[in-house]
This record gives sequence, structure tokens and C-alpha cells, in this order.
Amino acid sequence: MSKKAPPFLAVLLLGGGLTVSVAKGQPIGAIESPSPGQTVSGVVSVVGFVLDFNRVERVDLFVDGVFRNRAALNLPRIDVLEI
Repeated sequence: MSKKAPPFLAVLLLGGGLTVSVAKGQPIGAIESPSPGQTVSGVVSVVGFVLDFNRVERVDLFVDGVFRNRAALNLPRIDVLEI
């Protein structure tokens, strides 16, 4: 069973469980892998980021509108650390 990574998966991801402050702005983020429209199947590693001025309590992953998993938070990003 394969699924396409929807282009708005990041929006769904961000909508799941973030503490949002209207005064300080909306959180930002993106899914870097899989690419939008890419066909994937089985166990898939999802890579991306979320930035918020407030604490990020959790990031939930939805595929085709169905909750699939909760993302691990605060993992080091070598590419960001090198900047």
C-alpha cells in the first residue's frame, strides 16, 4: 500500500499540538523528506523542522487525515549546527 506525501502535510503536522501565541506570531516549519508528491510505502522516515517562540509540546504526524505517529522532538540537526 503506497501513499503520496501531500503537499500540505506540513500544515497538518503543524496543526497537531503546537502551543501557539497570537502575540508572538505563528510557528513555522517544513517537511524536508519525503518530498511533496513523492510516493512512499511501508515505514517512512519523515524529516523536517518546527520553530516557535513558545514551547513546542508535540508534533503529530497525519497521513491522509489519519493520525499515524508523534514526532521525536529536540533532535540535533548537524546541518543547522554547522551554520
